[in-house]
Amino acid sequence: MSLPKEKIQEIVTEFYQRATNDILIGFHFRNIADFDEHIPRIVQFWEIQLNGKSSENVSPPFDLIKSHIPLQIKLGQLNRWVKIFEDVLAEVREQEGHHIAEYLKWKERIDFFKQKFLTSPHLFSR
Repeated sequence: MSLPKEKIQEIVTEFYQRATNDILIGFHFRNIADFDEHIPRIVQFWEIQLNGKSSENVSPPFDLIKSHIPLQIKLGQLNRWVKIFEDVLAEVREQEGHHIAEYLKWKERIDFFKQKFLTSPHLFSR
């Protein structure tokens, strides 16, 4: 079962709206100069993560770790990112009755990337 790109875009957009206004992590997102171009790229990233492919060509390839090194992310910031994303997913699931499998796939990928950040010697700032 794959999620439609439109649903992924809705969830990503809602997450970034909340994250941008968040007192703990918002400054990271407010400093993205090309934010309007950033959102479609993140939608494409999640489309690949959830569906195994993108509906569009990926150019350039994603380098998640390298692109986040300059942020010097702290543990509390990473945990806040996860919390906001999971809150958005839970609300969407509750409002629209999404299948548990879709929710669990998002959760699995979020947990995977949290661990990837935590174990990266170049990314995670303690």
